[in-house]
Amino acid sequence: MSHFLTQKEAAEFLKISDETLKRYKQRGSLVCGVHFFKREGIVRFDSEQLTQWMKGAPNRLASSIVDDILASI
Repeated sequence: MSHFLTQKEAAEFLKISDETLKRYKQRGSLVCGVHFFKREGIVRFDSEQLTQWMKGAPNRLASSIVDDILASI
């Protein structure tokens, strides 16, 4: 199974409806650039990040990770 999931696959992975997944995106529970990526109208969900989200693990935005790397140089 691919690391990146379509919206339908992500909903099945999370055991929720497609509409519930859309609401999580709209409300900001799932963050673009962390849990999913959108490019040229195509949305893909990161299964590892979804797993962490389900476990309640705190999210780190990509920008904060880059900031940490730059600070260590």
